[in-house]
Amino acid sequence: MGIKNMLDKLGRRISGARVTVINSKYEPAFDSPFLDVDRLHYVITSARGGSVTALFALYRDMILTDSHLQAEFNKRKLAVIGDNLRFLPYDKKLPDDVKAAAFCERQLLDLDDRFIAACSHALDASMWPVSVIEKVYESTGNGFNLADLVPVPYHLLDYTTGVLRIRKTKPDGEPTGEAIEVDPARYIVHRGHLLSSIPDQWGGPMRALVFWWMLSSLSRDWWSRYLEKYGTPFIVAHYDPSDTISKTVLESAMAAATRLLGMAVGSSTSVELIEAAKGGDVAYKTFIELCNAEKSKLILGQTLSATAAPTGMNSGVSDLQSEVRQDIRKFDATRLASTIRGQLLDQLCQANGLPGRTPFVIWGSESVASLKSIADLIASLKNGGLEVDDAGIDPLSDRIGFELRRAAPGVGAPGAPFLSATYPPRRPTP
Repeated sequence: MGIKNMLDKLGRRISGARVTVINSKYEPAFDSPFLDVDRLHYVITSARGGSVTALFALYRDMILTDSHLQAEFNKRKLAVIGDNLRFLPYDKKLPDDVKAAAFCERQLLDLDDRFIAACSHALDASMWPVSVIEKVYESTGNGFNLADLVPVPYHLLDYTTGVLRIRKTKPDGEPTGEAIEVDPARYIVHRGHLLSSIPDQWGGPMRALVFWWMLSSLSRDWWSRYLEKYGTPFIVAHYDPSDTISKTVLESAMAAATRLLGMAVGSSTSVELIEAAKGGDVAYKTFIELCNAEKSKLILGQTLSATAAPTGMNSGVSDLQSEVRQDIRKFDATRLASTIRGQLLDQLCQANGLPGRTPFVIWGSESVASLKSIADLIASLKNGGLEVDDAGIDPLSDRIGFELRRAAPGVGAPGAPFLSATYPPRRPTP
């Protein structure tokens, strides 16, 4: 009776229609082209007070308008959701655990692109301070199926009371002045970064990029103005100071030369083109590269995947930066898997009364370099007279990404790579 009451109570909390209404018409506008330092400090100060709408709108425009920032952020997310997803039973030897894993896998994969979109939104929280996803269930009579995962737009998040709340909307999606507490039975709240002691309203990791983004965006405007003023050659005409008529004719001719791309002058008059100042393009390129490098370092932990740079033969810098990026990928995948398991799969198993324990969620496998190291280690152990015990095969399978088993006797024996126990050896020639 106690378990039934618990399931009934959970069913009442998760049942009901979808709450989140999305209408792009009510996305807040942000005049990012007119942003300056004073305006940016005002946005940050307002967010620290709990009004995060302008700050999150700025983050949205940063990703939308900066090709480098968008590409690097997409790389980080694709490293996780672009890999294979596996659901591992808590204990492969227990049928109930295997059934629970199969049930959860079917529930999530049946959502198709909606599950990928939800994971992508959750991974926004590797740079944003937080991401919120609504869970929508449908009753099956004796349990619940997962009907949808709806990303909650950032303009609906509110921190005016100091804690995360979600603004209510009208039926057409227009936000109201009311906000509700985040019920863990209905919402997934994901934080995919390490700033655990920093309040969400202070901006999360993306806060470190706003000034680099602003400077790189403003420098485009500065550069266009530079090119307009100094980027093309300009005309210098020489005339006799006493000949005022020639001066007037030359001025008119030079005004028309920008349209006609030429002019006709007398033999006693000379015209030359003076080349624009040099070096400005180099300074601009250096500054943009600095801004983009700072963005890459924060998002991916390295810069070589975005910009090729000489590091010297056998310097090992590329391997080191690759290891840093793999650490970030594994952290993102582990953090997201933990959120899905703890805030979604646990609830699915409980709401359907499954006796099996919640399965583990794993994205992909180890990197190629890591797999090679594992293979080399196993080969070295065998040469030393040691081998992996039966209990170690399952952990190796989990790390590699596919099931392993011991080879049949005689298969792969030294000196007979194609010998099989199925086929007897040939008779010796008389």
